[in-house]
Amino acid sequence: MIIEPGGFRTPFPAHGTRTDGGITGDYKEKMEAWLSNIDAVAENPALVGGDPPKFGARVLDAFDGTGLFAKTWAEHDANNVLRVQMGSDGYGLFGEKLKELNEGYAK
Repeated sequence: MIIEPGGFRTPFPAHGTRTDGGITGDYKEKMEAWLSNIDAVAENPALVGGDPPKFGARVLDAFDGTGLFAKTWAEHDANNVLRVQMGSDGYGLFGEKLKELNEGYAK
């Protein structure tokens, strides 16, 4: 089983965590955008949805095959990996990637 979570609130941004500045030019633009997001969330934690205790409970449900996952595990072929997207944003990103892959396949 592979758990693929979306974002959820943690105290991480509030601690002012920063890189050591050893970022190559290839990644500078992306890192600046990422750090800008962290700064924004540190100022306003409401920008990130999600519920860590609920996430933890769903992971346990997935692992135990209970709750929302009882039917999933009952119908799952144990020879295949089960990928579980959690959170509406994680599920949305998965959908976008799947759409991208399908478009590439159609070409």
